[in-house]
Amino acid sequence: NNKVTGKNIIIGSILKPGANTEIIGGLAGNNAHSNEVYITDTKNIDLIVGGKSEVDANNSKVTVKNSSGIKEIAGAMASANANSNEVSVENSTIETVIGGLSEISGHADKNIVDITSSNIAQEVIGGTSREGTVNENKVSLKNSYVGSSIYGGFAGTSETEGEANNNIVNITSSHIANDVYGGYSDESYAVNNTVNISHNSGRNLNTLGQHFLVEGVIYGGLSDGSNDKSYFSGNALNVTGKNLIAGNIKNFNEVNFNLPKGLKTNDV
Repeated sequence: NNKVTGKNIIIGSILKPGANTEIIGGLAGNNAHSNEVYITDTKNIDLIVGGKSEVDANNSKVTVKNSSGIKEIAGAMASANANSNEVSVENSTIETVIGGLSEISGHADKNIVDITSSNIAQEVIGGTSREGTVNENKVSLKNSYVGSSIYGGFAGTSETEGEANNNIVNITSSHIANDVYGGYSDESYAVNNTVNISHNSGRNLNTLGQHFLVEGVIYGGLSDGSNDKSYFSGNALNVTGKNLIAGNIKNFNEVNFNLPKGLKTNDV
């Protein structure tokens, strides 16, 4: 139950070259729950995390606004479970954003990432676990750029528990330079995920918020270790608006279009 608030934090020449800078809401050898970090107008931080624990880190929240030069933001990082954490980013430049990270043998479920009017150089991940489940995570992106891929849930190497199910990815008027995954599992199921995409503001590719582009593939779910379609079944794509561009879509059982009036050829 810790809270950290910061404004106008600028890390520069006062540190030795190569020194790491971290802002952590709660750090524990045991559990690190219910911490909050609120940062505005800040530059040059290596890591901002709500809770960091050698066991569980749940129910923490990180908010970052009007900041730049941030390498990584995470709602929580834990050796075991990292559940029900939240990250909110607005008008900022970040390298990587993760809602909840289970680094060894736990679950990363029910985490939320919300990004608005920001530039993310690498990945955006709702929940990620090396061996456990990544279920019911949610990523929302609006008027933003992502230089790599988006994952609602990303599960690592586990044949029995590494499922990525029931995750949600919402993307509005944004540009993603690689792929989008509702759920990704290295060896297990990636089912019942939902991807919602929307845009109504033309195709001005030079201005964020005025185009929608996924340069790679939009996947409902992907199980990298199996070609069995049951491993990525039940996924849904919902498309709202027009002028949406994507390289391809794959592994959806259901695709729904909510189209505006006056639609013309090649608008979607």
